Amino acid sequence: MALPRMVSLKDQANMIGNYLATQLAPSGAQVKILSNQRKMWQFIFDMTTSSKPLVLVCFNGETSRGGVNQRNTLHRVDREWIVVVMEGVGFEVDFNKTIPKEGKIVSFYDACEFIRQSCRQITSISEEPVDYVGMKPLPGVAQPNMANVFLDGYVITFLTANDIPAITNLAPGQDPEE
Repeated sequence: MALPRMVSLKDQANMIGNYLATQLAPSGAQVKILSNQRKMWQFIFDMTTSSKPLVLVCFNGETSRGGVNQRNTLHRVDREWIVVVMEGVGFEVDFNKTIPKEGKIVSFYDACEFIRQSCRQITSISEEPVDYVGMKPLPGVAQPNMANVFLDGYVITFLTANDIPAITNLAPGQDPEE
C-alpha cells in the first residue's frame, strides 16, 4: 500500500494519536502524543493525580532496512511506536462506554486488547500494514515494593514501514544528467 507522500514523524504521531482519541472518545480517556520517553515517564509519574484513563503515544526510534550495503539504497525505515495504556486503581475510570460487552463490565485487559486492535487497524501511516510487535506490563515506576501501587499499565509496541528521502550527490535543484 503505497502512501501518496512520505509521512513525517510529527504527522505520523498526530495521525496515531488522533485515531486513538476518536476510538476512545466515549470513555473519556486522555490521549497524549509525546516527543520522547522522558516526557512519557513524566506523564506516567503524574498519573497518580489523574482520574481519567491515559493513553500515551511515543516514537521509540527507527531502524534502516537492509544490510550494510543496502541501507543507503532502500530508503525505508522501520519506525517503532509505543502506546502506553494506563488507569489508576480505585479511580473512577470507565472504558465501559467505549467497549460494550453486552452489559458486562469491561476489564482493563479488555480495554488494552481494544487499544491493541485499534493500533493494528490504523491505515495511511505505513507503506506496509502495521506490524504489531507485542504488549507487556508497564515496568515498575517507583521504589521496590512500591512500584505501580496505584497504577495499571501496559505498553503496546508496533512498527511502521516508512520511506525516507534518498541521498544524492547532486546539488539541491540540480537535475540528473541523462
